[in-house]
Amino acid sequence: MKHSLIYAILIIVLCGISCQKAESVSPDFNCDKTTKIAKQTLGTLGIIFEYKNGKLSKVYRADGGGLTENYNYTSDTTITITRNFADGSIGNTFNVILTPQGYAKKFSLVDRQYGYTNQYSYDANGFKTSLVSTYVDAKLNSNTVFSYTNGNLVQAKTFQNNVLQYTADYTYYEDKLSKGDLISNQNQPDLYGKFSKNLIKSIKYTYADKSADLYEYTYEFNANGFVKSLIEKSTTTKGIITTQTNAYEYTCL
Repeated sequence: MKHSLIYAILIIVLCGISCQKAESVSPDFNCDKTTKIAKQTLGTLGIIFEYKNGKLSKVYRADGGGLTENYNYTSDTTITITRNFADGSIGNTFNVILTPQGYAKKFSLVDRQYGYTNQYSYDANGFKTSLVSTYVDAKLNSNTVFSYTNGNLVQAKTFQNNVLQYTADYTYYEDKLSKGDLISNQNQPDLYGKFSKNLIKSIKYTYADKSADLYEYTYEFNANGFVKSLIEKSTTTKGIITTQTNAYEYTCL
């Protein structure tokens, strides 16, 4: 199983339409308010994020392919998300219940055959502590528990039918602060609790059969410490090494 940033592309296949121009990460870009990702380019695929009243409102691919994801806030704590084709027809519908802080508490795909529900728990600081996934096909049910140290996610353990499937161990650059939800945001930044305080240095996934995949990250910054791009180096348990460069642009809300 591949756990890199590109995994988000498999979760959401989006479609590009006309949009407001994202603010580039210029050498002097700064923000003393709320910083949100306006665009992330995963390898060669760009994903655009639009916001309304500080909330995520639309997500779509920069190249015009795939579907457009539209967010309809039916109340302060509920969202209906539709993935629409270019003609406006709906591919999928998701129902989301939010915490008072605006984090996803319950995320459900409405589908009788392939539907699922993810339920999230958070601690008092807004960090995600658990994820329980329930599918129409009960054999796929799983749960994950998350552990933190000094404001950083340090470990996640995922179980299926009470059997440990894999453990993810995280390390960080202690001298580099994170100013955006850059890694594993599922193309829905800031929706799943607070992101770690420092920038991730590595993630090691160890599986039940003791095989392991390693992901290592290096970053390029602008003058004010915002990540312009990162390089992800992955090394599989078979020793196969690949790299991918991801770029970021931001908006200041």
